[in-house]
Amino acid sequence: MNTHSFLTDLTDRILVCDGATGTQLRQRIPPYVQCLDACNVHPDYLHIVQNIHREYRRAGADILQTNTYGANAAKLKVYGLEGQVAEINRAGVKLAREVAGDELYVAGSVGPLEIDVLQEKLSSKAIRRIFKEQMDALVAEGVDVLLLETFTDLAQTEISTEQALTYGLPVVVQISGISGGKLGGGIDVRVFAREIEELGAHVIGMN
Repeated sequence: MNTHSFLTDLTDRILVCDGATGTQLRQRIPPYVQCLDACNVHPDYLHIVQNIHREYRRAGADILQTNTYGANAAKLKVYGLEGQVAEINRAGVKLAREVAGDELYVAGSVGPLEIDVLQEKLSSKAIRRIFKEQMDALVAEGVDVLLLETFTDLAQTEISTEQALTYGLPVVVQISGISGGKLGGGIDVRVFAREIEELGAHVIGMN
C-alpha cells in the first residue's frame, strides 16, 4: 500500500479502521504489566499484539494501527524504557505489517505526551524532538499513514502535525476531550480543526 492509494481510497470508499488495541491488550495481559507499548518487544506478549491485529483484520478492518500510542520517550521514561523508542516503534510496525501484508494499510499510532500528567515542562523544540524520534522509527519501518490520536492541546497538536507532514505520508489527526463544542482548554473545536487543516493535515476527526 502507499500514500497515493490511501488518499485515493479516501475519496472512493469508506475505510474502516480497527478498534482500541490498548483496551484489548489490557484484557489479555497480566495487570502488573504497565507499559502496553513494550508488549511489542516482550516475548511473552508480542504474539498477543499480533493476534489482536489478526482479529481486526478478520472483522473487516482496512487499516491496522500500530501498538505505539504511548511509545514516545516522555511516556516510556516512566517505565525506564526511554532508550527503546526506536525498538518498540519499529517492532510495532513489523507486527502490524505481518498481518496487514499488502492488502491493508498500516497506520503509525502517535499519542500526545501528556506533559501535565508527567509533571514536566518541555520547550516546543523538546516536544518536537520527542515526536520526531518516534515518527522517524515508524516511518523507517514502513507505515503507510501517520495517525495522531486523542490530542487535546492545540500547541502540541500543531507541533506533532508539522513534524508528521515532513515525511510525505498521509497524516490523520484526531482530537479528543470535546464538550459543548469546546476542548478542555476552552478552545472552540472549529478553531482547533481549522488550525490543523491550515497546517495541511489530510484528515481531521474526533476520537
